[in-house]
Amino acid sequence: NDCNGLDDAGNPAVVDQESSADSDGQWECQGDCDDADASVNTLGAEVICDDTADNDCDGLFDCDDPDCASATNCVPPNCSDGSDNDGDGWVDVADPDCGAGVAEQGLGTTQCNDGADNDADGLTDAADPQCGTADSLNEAVDSCSDGADNDGDGWVDGDDPDCLALLRERGFDLQVECNDGLDNDADAASDSDDPECADAYDDSESSAGADDCSDGADNDGDGWVDSDDPDCFVSPFDEVGYGSAECNDDVNNDGDFFIDDADPDCADGFDDSEATDNCSDSIDNDADGWMDIADPDCLVGSTESGYGTTECNDNVDNDFDGAPDGIDPECSSATDDSEQSAAPDDCADGADNDLDGWVDGDDPDCRQTPFDEVGFLLALECNDGVDNDGDGFADSLDAQCSNATDTAEISACADTADNDLDGWLDLDDPGCIGDAEHDTEGGFGSGFCADGIDNDADGQTDSQDPQCLNAFTASE
Repeated sequence: NDCNGLDDAGNPAVVDQESSADSDGQWECQGDCDDADASVNTLGAEVICDDTADNDCDGLFDCDDPDCASATNCVPPNCSDGSDNDGDGWVDVADPDCGAGVAEQGLGTTQCNDGADNDADGLTDAADPQCGTADSLNEAVDSCSDGADNDGDGWVDGDDPDCLALLRERGFDLQVECNDGLDNDADAASDSDDPECADAYDDSESSAGADDCSDGADNDGDGWVDSDDPDCFVSPFDEVGYGSAECNDDVNNDGDFFIDDADPDCADGFDDSEATDNCSDSIDNDADGWMDIADPDCLVGSTESGYGTTECNDNVDNDFDGAPDGIDPECSSATDDSEQSAAPDDCADGADNDLDGWVDGDDPDCRQTPFDEVGFLLALECNDGVDNDGDGFADSLDAQCSNATDTAEISACADTADNDLDGWLDLDDPGCIGDAEHDTEGGFGSGFCADGIDNDADGQTDSQDPQCLNAFTASE
């Protein structure tokens, strides 16, 4: 009885001569933890889940034993009815509440069961494809570089238009035939599976021709081709005409007789200024003796506009040597305020004389009287000696400071502010074209949800309209 392998007389016991007291085929020394109860042994799984006994001798009783997980008396009352009883999006055993042995009773703590759209993709918890289960820790935003078709539209990573505009794959686009989930030409192949679809921007499944945004042609006659045309960045991803930016509005905004793409001051269709620039034409346009960047006018603007106030740019022979301004050998630059000394002035000596990180023409001090480098300017974040955006870099060392006159060290596309008052912030704004380093939100666009117009006359415009999931939504 002490299971020492010996019988009461001290002789080796013969197992098959022993018997089970409860006749269940197993005796105490073979693992039967209750040899007086035939329902208790280690020969099978827990089969009785309401007898307060450890039937399989594993130390667990009734519903505490995993073997009883599906037993009627062990399943919480609303965890097997096929309904989402607590409205959290998860049903029956998929609901963590049921896994914990309690009834469905509400939201949980993980991002995939908290009732919040944590990744701002318009989909919450169980409806978000990033949530495999309610226990998933986050509704992770797709990086658009994982080699997977996360939204099941047939297009992956950079080939998916969502990754161009939103930096995450979020589904079909009903405005574009090659990305709407439909077999538009009834050839038994839709979208990416259709050989007539050059890419997800292609709006025709019935033609094998390249789509507007990748054919090298100016399809809408606005002067801009493919990726230089703002139309190619919003649904339906077709070149459809002029936009709102000065370089894409078919207007001669700067009165120089050149319009949009024909204006040398327009870099692309996103450029919102046709401003005349005569500071890079190697011509002394104002006949003051100084040209382009050597002319102080070009330090504060893009037009040479005449004489200044310094002795070397006032059109006066201040030292009576017969040589004024630019032709006076004592004038090292137009910002030099002495025609009587040949010493280079602060603003033309190639040195950072005031140690603010900016040299000569790049230093704001050199753009105003007395044209000497004199220190920091607290009114300008890029010249105040302070790391304003907390990235470890200040002023000239901060990549966001293209020059000392920049008023902010943080990009307009990463400052959580609606800088252009179009209702969309940072990367949600089409003007930021999916790049936090891009430094302008750009104003209203041409899309129905970013044009400043109440297109469906419901009293709600663009970002205020619930039909606009984002600025790229094709219709209000």
